Amino acid sequence: MKKTIKVLAFLLIMMTVLTVVASASGENTASYNYEVDDTEYTVTFSNSSMSREKQEAIARKLVGIDDSSAQTYGLKCTLFGHDYVYETAYVTTHKVRTTAPRCKKTEYAVTYCDDCDYYEEEIVGTEFIDCCS
Repeated sequence: MKKTIKVLAFLLIMMTVLTVVASASGENTASYNYEVDDTEYTVTFSNSSMSREKQEAIARKLVGIDDSSAQTYGLKCTLFGHDYVYETAYVTTHKVRTTAPRCKKTEYAVTYCDDCDYYEEEIVGTEFIDCCS
């Protein structure tokens, strides 16, 4: 009986240790830098599961490079509706002010479809940060 309890306790400890190691894997942070009309922008997606292509398309729209008024929908989305996924994106506009804090960081709630090109964004908050000298 003692041997069975020791084996079960050992298995429980091993499962706990392996779970912690698996959940402590690295962050998936993507960052895109753009310059539009002599203004520098940095768009950051933190812990995002979306593809790099979709991240770049959304980043270009957030800084005003691309216009997404014409979006393509797949047949599946037309028949059954969109498969919405929600992410957060941060846009840092560099050197907005002449005194510290100089940069403006805007947080966006991004809603996109996992199956087609549909996405929309909504501003959640804005703050001034000190990132440029």
